[in-house]
Amino acid sequence: MSGANYRRGADLERAAKHHLEDNGYYVIKSAGSKGVADLVAIKPGETLLVQCKRPKDGYLLPAERVALRQLALRLGAVPLAGYWYKQGRAARKPAFRELTFMGPAGNRDWTPDHGMQSHPHTQEHVQ
Repeated sequence: MSGANYRRGADLERAAKHHLEDNGYYVIKSAGSKGVADLVAIKPGETLLVQCKRPKDGYLLPAERVALRQLALRLGAVPLAGYWYKQGRAARKPAFRELTFMGPAGNRDWTPDHGMQSHPHTQEHVQ
């Protein structure tokens, strides 16, 4: 990977980390991003595994998607693909797609609010 591509990927990881922290998650960034997940984000009752990808839809290669989903299922975590989102002239921002299936079809957009609503057992922590 060229230096410029590495830098762009690292920028996305940092932006995704800050976005999740701003929404109440404690986030751990994987050094060198050589593992299954670039970020592990934790909130009471919820754990996220995030793999950041630069394509506009957060496309993961099949082997990456399967590895992330399998680890998330083993840990009871939510597997997410992080990517840059830009609409019109607005600044780009990190966005997330929940990997609900092993294949690329059927995955859904995910936001921190969506995460809290889709996991009812976390509602006891929300005031």
